[in-house]
Amino acid sequence: MRKARFGIIEYILIVLLIIALLLMIGFGITFSTLIIFLFILSLIFWDGLRRFQRSHKWFLYFYKIMNVGYLLFLVSFLIVQLLIHNGITYETEEDDYDYILVLGAGLRGQELSTILRLRLELAVDLAAEEEEVIYIVSGGQGPGEDIPEALAMSLYLSDNGVNPDRIILEDMSTSTQENIEFSKSLVDVHFGEESTGLLITNEFHMFRALELADREGLLVKGLACKTPLTIRLNYLIREYFTIINSLVLGKLSMILHLTAKLGNRLC
Repeated sequence: MRKARFGIIEYILIVLLIIALLLMIGFGITFSTLIIFLFILSLIFWDGLRRFQRSHKWFLYFYKIMNVGYLLFLVSFLIVQLLIHNGITYETEEDDYDYILVLGAGLRGQELSTILRLRLELAVDLAAEEEEVIYIVSGGQGPGEDIPEALAMSLYLSDNGVNPDRIILEDMSTSTQENIEFSKSLVDVHFGEESTGLLITNEFHMFRALELADREGLLVKGLACKTPLTIRLNYLIREYFTIINSLVLGKLSMILHLTAKLGNRLC
């Protein structure tokens, strides 16, 4: 019987699989660690097919199709990550805005999630510099949440020195799309259609939030809060699938013109 021989590809895949398992042990079974683990398993499966097709020529066409699929995934993943990172801004160039819009990000009961707390901490820092600016906090009540996100955000801001009279609540939205859409209605009523604002969210979320704002005609600049690397990696992977899913469903038809926009910026 002919023994299977391991080459450098097989050893690399084994090392990657061990790393994926260590990530799952160290950081728990999160969305990103699970996706990394499954992707490496798929690579091992791909390597098995590669070895199989050598002796089964009829299988060659399926193998080539699978290679194209992997290539499309990798290229699309890199493009989305480049677009996300291209839109990150940690500093604001101007302070002439009418309002600050803070997007919600989930609660555990009434407790702020880590990424939501980071957004609000940045908003509180700005409050010391902009004593008169109005805040719009956007987020409804989802599964596992005892109160609307907007209410929890308002309570956090007021507990940290922001006058409650300076806070407008948008407490009906359940997605980023609705965050922007419903906040736009409040902006038009309180500030007018030509008013400008500052949008606060995490860096991994900024690209999609700003593009949705642009589509809705909401005139905002982005200011990203810094997220710990382990959390950011998890959400960067999740954001890829969210953007691709939205594209497939037709909710974000702007992806092609964004790629052109990025190309113009890089040129």
